[in-house]
Amino acid sequence: MPGFQIWETDDLLTLRMPVDARRVAVGCGGFAAAAFCLMLLGAAGVWMEATSTETGGDVAAFFDPARNHFGFLWLVALALLAAFLPYYVWRVSRSGVILAFDRADGVLRRNGLVVCRLVRIDAVRMAAVRAPGERRLYRVDVVYDDGCKLLVDESHDLDDVRPAAVAIADFLGVELRTC
Repeated sequence: MPGFQIWETDDLLTLRMPVDARRVAVGCGGFAAAAFCLMLLGAAGVWMEATSTETGGDVAAFFDPARNHFGFLWLVALALLAAFLPYYVWRVSRSGVILAFDRADGVLRRNGLVVCRLVRIDAVRMAAVRAPGERRLYRVDVVYDDGCKLLVDESHDLDDVRPAAVAIADFLGVELRTC
């Protein structure tokens, strides 16, 4: 799993997790299946029009639900797919995790929602825990309000989580605890 992309200015530390490739792959497979079904509907619509006894060459008759229901369904499905594709791309692009440590406002935000005030953050904790299969899982948590934790990142590779933990601890000037 790729780590966070980290941007730091004087008053703002932003950590952004890239969009998960699995979400994009699932969407591409879904849209490929939808396009294949649209192709079948279009072919069935053309076949229905070609075998119709009332061929008048009227293009509007191809989409008439009473005469050629496959053509009509093809038109409706094409419109729905054309409307849903930009929506899906927009939702996937916004699905990544964004953590913002803002000194100007004095708050920690996760995807735009305030989690806590920066003065309430006690430490950044990097811990190794047992995962199923006897592998170690490394977690980075922001510890605030005397014990509350916000999961920042987790990975089986320590080098994936260390940069985010160090960047947060350095930016806030808090202790980096390793367990």
